[in-house]
Amino acid sequence: FNFLAQLGANLGGEPFLTLKPCSGVKDLNLWYPEQDPAAVEPYPWCIKQAGGDSMAVENVTLVNPYQGILIGPEWNELHYLRNMRIGALKTGIQFDVTTDIGRLECIRLDPEVWSDSGLPGSPVKGGPHARWMYENGTGVRMYRSDWEYGAFVDVRGYRTGFEILTSPKGSPNAQFYAFSITGCRTALSVLDANGIGVSFTACTFEGDDAGIATPPGMSA
Repeated sequence: FNFLAQLGANLGGEPFLTLKPCSGVKDLNLWYPEQDPAAVEPYPWCIKQAGGDSMAVENVTLVNPYQGILIGPEWNELHYLRNMRIGALKTGIQFDVTTDIGRLECIRLDPEVWSDSGLPGSPVKGGPHARWMYENGTGVRMYRSDWEYGAFVDVRGYRTGFEILTSPKGSPNAQFYAFSITGCRTALSVLDANGIGVSFTACTFEGDDAGIATPPGMSA
């Protein structure tokens, strides 16, 4: 199924889709036809988990949202994102206050998702939208998540590929496997984590400014 997201440019507006507890979406392509690759406009989040538990998004392409998927800051648990292609311009995935295991599996975040779409007005590879994302965008941002799991996530072409930090509700701990973050200014930025820490196995972090960036004294 293909959907045109036409709510208008309004950063503080309602998400295009809001998923309540025990709900999900599957087999969708979501496209913002009025977004201009040469003059990026802010839009609300495309998909939001409205709190509670058990939200799933599977086999979904977000062609060119300004902001992709928001989980939190309301209490939430058990998100499951699988088989996704995301061309979000500003932020791909952001989550916070996930107090039981969330999962990210087989996800690609890349400016070329929009370029490869073949949709009307889609920009060329390496076009102005890609330059804007490289200077302004974040692929994945993780605040508090308790025992987040992720595997086979590819991020390319953002200012920060994966950002890990704290919020007023706490810091994360997580385990990740086979993440590939390349072609970003900073591939992985770890500003904070809780005492359990964050584990990466068989991952690649290649950034033009930094592969892995941490503050002085970081120990988690």
